[in-house]
Order: sequence, then structure tokens, then C-alpha cells
Amino acid sequence: MNPSRLHRGWHLVQFQLAAAVHQRVAWVLSGAALAVVLAGAALRTFNFGAAESRFFVSVAEGVLVATGTLLAAVLGPALLGEGGATRTAPLFFSRGVRRSEWVGATLAAVWVVLGWLVVLLAGALTWLLVRHGHGSEVGAAWRQLAGGATGLVIVGAGAVLFAAVFERAAVATTATVALAVAGQLAPILKRLGATSTGAEALGWRALDWLVPNFSTMHTAPGQVALLYVVGYAAVYAVAAAVIFSRREL
Repeated sequence: MNPSRLHRGWHLVQFQLAAAVHQRVAWVLSGAALAVVLAGAALRTFNFGAAESRFFVSVAEGVLVATGTLLAAVLGPALLGEGGATRTAPLFFSRGVRRSEWVGATLAAVWVVLGWLVVLLAGALTWLLVRHGHGSEVGAAWRQLAGGATGLVIVGAGAVLFAAVFERAAVATTATVALAVAGQLAPILKRLGATSTGAEALGWRALDWLVPNFSTMHTAPGQVALLYVVGYAAVYAVAAAVIFSRREL
């Protein structure tokens, strides 16, 4: 790859990350997620016994998925669409930056923010487990969190795709949240496709193909899950680049 293009891409990612840092909602959501995970220690009075560590991990994973989805749903439209609204993006385009590079930088910035959230909550969970005598289960806890984190890779790509499809940020945000919810309910979609007939069955099966099944992150072997995530993320990213390249700013 052309070194100058890599250099330009790196600067675009930095620009989008700086824009993400200035999004107050990102800090609010991250702070709230950290507080909820740490607050799990206050519920020890219910005496969960041997299930205490599983409770901590389940809370952390749920908070990660919910907060990560909201972060992606807000940041994707804000970073991809805001540049066009403020004429920042056209300024870059006039200097030779391709729209696909802008989409790629946006997606990379969203993924970096989501990665930072994963590290933040994994650190808080690790502290909780070690602090309360469950240090031997840290490795298993990280593996479970990884399932939620890999699902967010797809959600982040979906957020950028919907930001490219819809000009209104609110619509793109809603579509991203809907994608995340549908991904959690994907096994139900598969059953509906299997039990339906005719055109209805074809519709459910098509929806099943379009919507990722997030349970795969926990049930499939590591390499299969990785390919699954990369495949969906790549399809969403390419679609976002193609659509955004044809959109009027």
C-alpha cells in the first residue's frame, strides 16, 4: 500500500478520534457503565455464594453490550455525518481524501472508542474479582467479556453503515440499536424461518442472513467466531463506503 495513503489514513483516524473525544455523551456513557459495574460490589449483601463471580461477570457483560451499542449508535452518525454538516468532510475531499478513506477512518475511530470501553470495564471487573477473592476466575471472565466485545465490532460497523444510509442521525442511531437487539434475538429469527412457509419463510430467512447472530460469539469455536465477525464487519464496511461515496453532501 502507498505509504502516503497510510500516513493520510492515520491522520484521518486521529482527526475522527479527536472528534469522538469531544462528544460528551461518550464520556457520560463510559462513566455510567463503570459506575454500574463497580456498584455490583454493593449487592454482595444478598450473599450470592459460589455464584457471586458469575454475577459480577454477567453484570459487566450486560453493561458492556448495552453501553457499547449506545456508544456506537451515537458516535457512528456523529462522526460520519457531522463532517458533512459542518463542511469539514468536503474540505478533506477537496484535498484528495477519498470518501472510502473517510468511512474507514470513522469506523476505526468507533472501534477504538469501543475498545477503550472494553479495557475500562475489564479492568473494573478484574478489580472486583480479585478484591473479593475470585482472582482465579479472571481468565474465564475475560473470555466471556470477549464474546460481547466481538459482537460490538459488528455493531460498530453497522452504525457506520446506517450513518451512510440515513442522513438523519436519529434514524441511524435507532437503526443501529435495532440491529443490536435483532442480533440478540437472531435464534428466534432462525426458528421462525424454519417453521414458516412460502414467501413468509423466505422473508424470515433473508432477515436471518442480514442480521448477525451474536450467540455465535459464545458457542462457535474461536476461529469460526472470528471469521463470522470479520465477515459481517467487512460486508457492512464495504456497503457503507459504497453508499457514502454516492451520497450528496
